[in-house]
Amino acid sequence: IKSWLLSARTIRNRWGQTPGSNEDTPVHTIFALFTLNACGISWKEIKVEFQKEINWIKKTYKEREYVYEEMQFEYDNSDEYGKKYGRLRLRHFTLPAVGNFFIQIDKVQDALIVARDILSQQFSGGWGPSKDELTMWATQQALELVEGVRINILPDINNFQYLSARL
Repeated sequence: IKSWLLSARTIRNRWGQTPGSNEDTPVHTIFALFTLNACGISWKEIKVEFQKEINWIKKTYKEREYVYEEMQFEYDNSDEYGKKYGRLRLRHFTLPAVGNFFIQIDKVQDALIVARDILSQQFSGGWGPSKDELTMWATQQALELVEGVRINILPDINNFQYLSARL
């Protein structure tokens, strides 16, 4: 898995929806780094070996690109009973992935800033692409990040780090 994943990068040495493409995304890059960690590469090694990619994720987030990523696929199947239609729609809520990634690589202030931003995007008790389209998956991912910050960062944070992140 590790060998395949390392060979499946985009032309800019990040990751995207398909290996070797020229379109990379922060969330696919984050998922690839999480997978490399699951394959035995420590977070310390990832921070060193993939520093350019981590800087790109941070820069892209700060520029507010890729708040949501979406892929749609429609297909048309025929069988002896007639035509069947299907639609596959995949979405990634990027902010929770970014925040959880920052927690793992011990970027406390960045994780707090992402958590603050995700809390500011809440609509009427939930999360989604808009206030008219709240979704369970986005709400679950947002709450998972907030809980991750509470468990992994807040018990150990000092007041200076907290105040700095709020600014």
